[in-house]
Amino acid sequence: MKFRPPVSAVARTALHAALGTRSIKQYAAVKDLEVVGLPASLDVSTALRAYRLRPEVEYAEPDYTVHFLDTPNDPLFPKM
Repeated sequence: MKFRPPVSAVARTALHAALGTRSIKQYAAVKDLEVVGLPASLDVSTALRAYRLRPEVEYAEPDYTVHFLDTPNDPLFPKM
């Protein structure tokens, strides 16, 4: 999720506390962008909805993990 500037550190902490979430990672390349950890009691769709409703949040998106099912059938794949 990404905060709209300017949002103070106190406001960020308060928002995470209100939702029971925590900031796991902040990116230097994209100011105000964070990866957020959710408690077991909060599912991704509910968290997204809650963040998107907040005026201090510019956007919130899920952080998907991509898994390959199989090795590509390209014979030159090992050389990449």
